[in-house]
Amino acid sequence: LGSDTVLDFARRFGFKTDEFPQSDLTVALGSHDVQPLEMVTAYSAIANGGHKVDSWFIESVSTLADGLIYQANPARVCEMNCQAAPAKPAPRIIDARIAYVLNTMLRSVIEEGSGARVQRELRRGDLMGKTGTTNGPRELWFSGFNRDIATTVFVGFDQPEPLGEREQGATVAVPIWIDFMKQALSGKPEHSMR
Repeated sequence: LGSDTVLDFARRFGFKTDEFPQSDLTVALGSHDVQPLEMVTAYSAIANGGHKVDSWFIESVSTLADGLIYQANPARVCEMNCQAAPAKPAPRIIDARIAYVLNTMLRSVIEEGSGARVQRELRRGDLMGKTGTTNGPRELWFSGFNRDIATTVFVGFDQPEPLGEREQGATVAVPIWIDFMKQALSGKPEHSMR
């Protein structure tokens, strides 16, 4: 595909591709460092069918005296036949068919790949995800989602150093992700992309 096509595609998801090496084709395999927030933003677009939704950290601010003084108003995804369109619709960054294919690929990681522990422990048909382990290993990742929530777990040091030769995303990051998602999804029905 070439660097220009790969970097343009990655840029749509929110990755800061200006910092990526421009002629290093291993970038397409994930060889360049990214921030966990960039990663979960990208996965959320896959989860929601192809729309870019930026994170926000403060939902609302209120005081006893004044009541509500701030309410976040982030861009939101409007699915087909919306009753009330959001004030700020989230922009589409990939075709829904591409998002569906990516959902299917990431589901196979949970069913038969490095994320199989997710299926064994959570027993849900709406979870997708991918492990990541850098050389060394110096960083361990698991990013996963269903239609309603995308979560990334990163394990590593601020100044990269080896974590232990036998550690992998599947052995360290996945169990953390499972513990969080057990609580986050407790009592909620399965919800996948159509």
